Amino acid sequence: MSCFIPKDELMIIKSIDLYTYFKTIKPDELVKHSAGDYITKTHSSLHISNGLWNYFKGGIGGRNAVDYLMKMEGYSFIKACNKVKEDMNINGKSDEPVIDNQNRLVRKELILPPKNDNNNVVIKYLISRGIDIEIIKDGISDGVIYEDTPYRNAIFVGKNEEGEPKYCAIRSTNNSNIKRESYGSDKTYSFRLLGTKKDTIYLFESAIDTLSFATFLKIAGKNYKDYNLVSLAGIYQVPSDNRKPKLPKAIEKILEDNKEIKTIYLCFDNDNAGRSASNSFKKLLENKYRIIDFPPKTGKDYNDFLVTYLSINDIVFGDCLKKKSKELVKEKG
Repeated sequence: MSCFIPKDELMIIKSIDLYTYFKTIKPDELVKHSAGDYITKTHSSLHISNGLWNYFKGGIGGRNAVDYLMKMEGYSFIKACNKVKEDMNINGKSDEPVIDNQNRLVRKELILPPKNDNNNVVIKYLISRGIDIEIIKDGISDGVIYEDTPYRNAIFVGKNEEGEPKYCAIRSTNNSNIKRESYGSDKTYSFRLLGTKKDTIYLFESAIDTLSFATFLKIAGKNYKDYNLVSLAGIYQVPSDNRKPKLPKAIEKILEDNKEIKTIYLCFDNDNAGRSASNSFKKLLENKYRIIDFPPKTGKDYNDFLVTYLSINDIVFGDCLKKKSKELVKEKG
């Protein structure tokens, strides 16, 4: 048993919720109690719902499998982490291949949340965020958006060139604000909507922002399927020391595979992290590509901008949107 767990492995270990853990190693232990709520054969007072668990009889609860092993089975933190690591076959970073002790290349299997028999909750949730219904339906039809069970979360899938799922972002559709990735996710293939125009790409921080921009394109009278819209699955972190910044794997892959790309739009948030990332991207890419910093004209991110646009009729904001729509419609390079 290891007494030291690397930070990258620890992040993966702590991301394993109790439902996923039981579903993987003890599926017969799970008993459906009601919609989105499970109990276990061993503990009928232990309820697992939306990534969280609560043992009402004992007055304790937690967020993940490590918490369960510590609080319910008496494991120490290190022993609990090591057990989850072994049971879930965790061995290295979630978005990189791993070399085992025989120097063999091992690629971890992506664990996708099970699909619900309908997508009603996710459709309602995305519509409430201002996303166009036809864009939502297209995503569901293409298999890149769906609703999981039992939690009814929104699932955003990234696929490789062969159409195989390689990345999965999970976002709660209620007030719990759960945002995480499935075990085995490879950010090289983060959520994206790839179109027909090969010379330009638009980069975003999240799947929701990507879908929001697609909605704006439709509002502006454009076909969003003409555009390459790519989520980076989280903001690009600029090194705090003197190390040279590196491009996210998703961008490295796209630029490597698509030599026609000439223009890159940076559609990051209007916060310090987003502005810092945009500045770093410019320095890394401006010698080879036309870089356009393209944050939302108002609000924190593109979804904030979209929700505000759809719910306000202020003439000043209307002028702002009209200007923004012209920018979207105008061909740049």
